[in-house]
Amino acid sequence: MMCRFLLSILVASTVFAQDRQSLSAPDSGNISKHQESVRSKPGPLDVASGKERSHSRVKKPLSSKRGKAACEALSVAEGRRDVYVGMVKELGREGRDKKWECDTSKGESQSKCLEQLQSLREMFRRDSRVLNFLNGNVRKFEALCPEDRSPEGKARVKYENMAAEDCRPMGEPKRCEDALFNLADLRYQEDRRKNIVDREKCEREPSKCEHDKRGQPILSAPTFAKGLAAQREYLERFPTGARRDVILYRMAFIYDLMGRSSDAFPLLMEISRNYPYFRLLPAAHLRIGESYFSEKKYDSAIAYYAKVDPKMPGNESLLDLSLLHKAEALSILERHEEAADVFLWIAGEGVNDAKTHREQASKERKLIKPNEAAFLAIAQFQLAATKEIAKQGGDAVRAYSQPTTKRYLDAVESCLAKYPNANEAPAMVYDRFLFRINGHDWSSAISDGNRLIEKWPKFDRINEVRSRLEFATTQDSAKTDGSH
Repeated sequence: MMCRFLLSILVASTVFAQDRQSLSAPDSGNISKHQESVRSKPGPLDVASGKERSHSRVKKPLSSKRGKAACEALSVAEGRRDVYVGMVKELGREGRDKKWECDTSKGESQSKCLEQLQSLREMFRRDSRVLNFLNGNVRKFEALCPEDRSPEGKARVKYENMAAEDCRPMGEPKRCEDALFNLADLRYQEDRRKNIVDREKCEREPSKCEHDKRGQPILSAPTFAKGLAAQREYLERFPTGARRDVILYRMAFIYDLMGRSSDAFPLLMEISRNYPYFRLLPAAHLRIGESYFSEKKYDSAIAYYAKVDPKMPGNESLLDLSLLHKAEALSILERHEEAADVFLWIAGEGVNDAKTHREQASKERKLIKPNEAAFLAIAQFQLAATKEIAKQGGDAVRAYSQPTTKRYLDAVESCLAKYPNANEAPAMVYDRFLFRINGHDWSSAISDGNRLIEKWPKFDRINEVRSRLEFATTQDSAKTDGSH
């Protein structure tokens, strides 16, 4: 449950990062040690900034000259880092396109394509190593640069002065709103950096931290007092502000970071009700669905998972996750056939027509591969067919002729045609073999039994297969004799 919760927040927070208006484009490829440690804690991961600000040491007072030099070095390091961020992203895009080209080509052209793909991968790894080094430099100089001389510090001073001038009765409301909006983001970033410093200090010097019974340091929960206060100030001064939707989502995000999902929920619901064109609405719907799921309100969860529109641009990173969790909720409610249909969509969409859906396929397939989705669909169809036997009062023969069972049998055959050498193949054939025996479809059962013996002679239940096959052959002969 926790892994499912954290995964949804990671995806949603990545989308949130792309909408930030006051910082540069995100780079989620360099997650700090603190972010890794948060993975085991309730609440979301923060990949909201491409400029990693995980301080490697606590700031110490510096001379004016040294501080100025550190800030200048920081500016240079950030510039070089931003160049490599763009290069790595571009190589990633080229690699995805080349991968699709290789998957759809054959013969000599495919071999040549794979060589080019390998070259792109080597360049990607090389530039990623350089990017990691540059991120280290940024963290080092950032720790040495006085807060008020860092780019964020200068921006904060600028917007504080703007707010002091325009957030007055005779001031300009638009400039006041801009100032408070940007200050809210900068205050959140300040809190975030302080949390990182505090956690890393504890990790470096465990003796100064409290410990649990196993002797492991207890990392304090993140606090965002300044960030929350700044968000509230914007909402109080501009209750109908032009960027209220962004502030609401940011506040919900912060509450999730603090493990206060119950406080985040009403904010997400307000976004869902009042801002139908908000860019991060799909991420809000996903989070609402996750909240309902954690409360075991599965019907409501399914309804909000379904609001993540598969045809809406920008939903690719959320879509597969919402579908996966929707199928999970349907299965818990024993709506197995519906769950199977969701898994079939995941298995087929963006795979059979890779050119049309290549961006979708390249992103969402990270969560679940098409063959895995197909096998999960088979499992759900099998559960639906088993449930059909109970609906028919335990009469397996009668249940065998029902549409639900037929869908299960046909789905197995379709999956075997697509993945004939899959590790799951013998088990799928064996389960269908048993269904056919119980349904007295002797000829089809004999076909499955022979298939198992010929293709998978080392199957762990092969002796049972031989015994049941002999029984099926006897029954089929008796049926044939009786018909004459």
